[in-house]
Amino acid sequence: MLECFFISNPKEAALMKDAAFLLELAEAIGQGVLTAIGIVYVPE
Repeated sequence: MLECFFISNPKEAALMKDAAFLLELAEAIGQGVLTAIGIVYVPE
């Protein structure tokens, strides 16, 4: 499990509503997982 935000933080709560930000966050998390298991990330 990964905790990226605290909903009680107004700035972080606002980010949770930003689809572009969430897409970038998901991409970064995916890249991190691939790096951790030794797979080279290849963007689409």
